[in-house]
Amino acid sequence: LRIDLISFRHYVSTSIGGCGRMGLVKKRESRIIGTCRLTNWEPESKKAEIGYTLARDHWGHGYITEAGNQVIDYGFRSSELNRIEGMCDAENQGSARVMEKAAMSFEGLLSGYGFWKNEYRDIKLFSILRREYFERTRETGMDSGSHFK
Repeated sequence: LRIDLISFRHYVSTSIGGCGRMGLVKKRESRIIGTCRLTNWEPESKKAEIGYTLARDHWGHGYITEAGNQVIDYGFRSSELNRIEGMCDAENQGSARVMEKAAMSFEGLLSGYGFWKNEYRDIKLFSILRREYFERTRETGMDSGSHFK
């Protein structure tokens, strides 16, 4: 792995056992270049949403894909989630590609769901289920703690 995830301890959700917001640190540097987290936890239905940010000068290098895979792995192995969702602006092809690389399935377009920059935006919805994650893990022969590429 080319990045380490470090916990921003004051963001960690101790009441639900969430992983909170994780800082992305390049192994050869000592500075945070982005964040990745599971948010919008719903304990009753055992689902959460993945979210991430990355400094623009680090886009296109696979760092969010790598971090997202680690966070998804944590969500299913350590937090026993059943479903992880992800959403992105319909025009954000890079973010959609991150979720596709994490083996998340495109579920549909939410018309006018988001609002920023003074306009309503269409949002793409992706998800992966616990059983899908472990089926793919078995099919690819990945060990516990491994990640999709």
